[in-house]
Amino acid sequence: MLNKLCTEKIGRESVCHMEQLGLSESEFGLMEYIWDNDPVDTAALVKYGEEMFSWNKSTTYTILKRLENKGFTKKERSVVSALIEREQVIDYETDKFVERTFKGSFPSLVSAFLGRSKISKEEAEQLINIINSNIDDEV
Repeated sequence: MLNKLCTEKIGRESVCHMEQLGLSESEFGLMEYIWDNDPVDTAALVKYGEEMFSWNKSTTYTILKRLENKGFTKKERSVVSALIEREQVIDYETDKFVERTFKGSFPSLVSAFLGRSKISKEEAEQLINIINSNIDDEV
């Protein structure tokens, strides 16, 4: 699962960030705001960091620099833009979790989840529909 290609374009070049798609909690928290408000002014990010995480200005700038160094964002003047889509990170984190915890087995994940709680018939139907729409007949 983890061998999916996760690339984005910078100009004419495709760049792979697969090994760097994992984010710390702090990085993910700031990226959530960037994704929701893309592009966003650094002053708004500093304010968000103060209000949501009690960070000082230098903490926010340190995390922004890490995100930029990892290739998640770019900063032009005082405006930050996302270079990696939220879905790419969520896909990577999900695959990493399933791979690490369940040795890549989706049925094991579902079994562990369902073994702890009951779901409604409506939720079961939703899951069945999701599974049916994602069946690969060629495998």
